[in-house]
Amino acid sequence: GRRAGDIVNITHLEDFLSYMKLVKNLSGNTISAYRIDINEFFSGIGKGENDVTTRDITRHVCELSKNGIAPASVCRKVSAIRAFYKWAKKEGIVTIDNPTDDVDLPQIPHKEPKALTDEQVNDMLNVIEGNEFNAPRDRLIISLMIVCGMRKSELLNITLSDVDTKEMSIRIRHGKGDKERYCYYNDAVQELLVDYLDNIRGRSKYAKDSEFLFISQCSGRLSRSQLSNIVDKLLTIIGAKEKGVSVHILRKTCATGYYEMGVDIYTIKNILDHASVTTTQRYVKPSLVKQRAAVNSRKI
Repeated sequence: GRRAGDIVNITHLEDFLSYMKLVKNLSGNTISAYRIDINEFFSGIGKGENDVTTRDITRHVCELSKNGIAPASVCRKVSAIRAFYKWAKKEGIVTIDNPTDDVDLPQIPHKEPKALTDEQVNDMLNVIEGNEFNAPRDRLIISLMIVCGMRKSELLNITLSDVDTKEMSIRIRHGKGDKERYCYYNDAVQELLVDYLDNIRGRSKYAKDSEFLFISQCSGRLSRSQLSNIVDKLLTIIGAKEKGVSVHILRKTCATGYYEMGVDIYTIKNILDHASVTTTQRYVKPSLVKQRAAVNSRKI
């Protein structure tokens, strides 16, 4: 018989992972997680791919939960197994129905949307320090993200030709380059942007040869890790760095800020480029102060 550790034919697993990488365009981190999660399941179950039942998956879910694995991680692990079976069925490797169908997954607790307060945003902009290149650039980055709510990758992909200081707009490309929209910014950002373009950016020796708006003094394009480091450092200084809080908090702060100003949810959806207004609703939550004010303003 087959040993528990040998359940997945390794060529099947590697073929599946290649498919997910090349066809589905998943990141290296996700591919690594899939490899671990699928191996973990088949090593523990002691059955071949065609013999797995829904009960086996349910038992695996219970085992994971009993071992203190967070609900979101359990769901992620099951989705890896689901994706494997979906692919294996299509390829004719298995004949059974997907055993992950009809499995009861643990409820993921709904997290309150986190956002920075206006005071924290001001503190963040005020504590920016660095040399005469980094400080103005970082101030522009934070301001742009708060005003436009762009994604990290979108900000890093902005090229000089995307910027229109006359119209006060920036062309944003998202996804695989086939989706674009225009972000409009305000006078405060315009001031920082024009100063950066006229007086700051050229101080990097990479400025002439780089098409990207945001560069550093050691590369012609700001990297994801450099951006994360900039934001993480500022969040730490103002005391807002908690587990799980990252650059993404600026996008949520943008959404919440507009919502608190009374901007309608559909306009915020368009600013953030969400596919569905349901996603936008998860980003914003009226404050208790606002709820109380709304109730108190009723005239009955």
